[in-house]
Amino acid sequence: KSKMQPHGVAWKFAFRRLSEPYLKAGVFPETIDAAFRAYLKNPAASTMSFLPLNIALRAYDKNKDGLTRVMDLPENAVFHIAGGRTFVKGRKLRTRFRCICLNNRRVYLFSPLAEVSPQLKPQN
Repeated sequence: KSKMQPHGVAWKFAFRRLSEPYLKAGVFPETIDAAFRAYLKNPAASTMSFLPLNIALRAYDKNKDGLTRVMDLPENAVFHIAGGRTFVKGRKLRTRFRCICLNNRRVYLFSPLAEVSPQLKPQN
């Protein structure tokens, strides 16, 4: 008696089969189509964790109250998160950015896709 894994080989196969009609019909814009095909080579439980697909999909989102992704900020940029803490963006480690909290000097790792409020530059 074997139990199927929630997002194992059988699930991946079924997900690919369910996706085929949409790919054949050409319903997606080219950028999303290419990213979705790459994602389907080894689909994960979350499409948002696949960076190329996430970027392609977010290109169609409207700007959310001036939020910016951490990956789009230059190194040493200062940004804020919803809880009110302020950070300085550091270098990218393997998959996340090392950022220092200016409120408590602790190091936090941020997903490149995290949406933050960049600090506005003071006007002269």
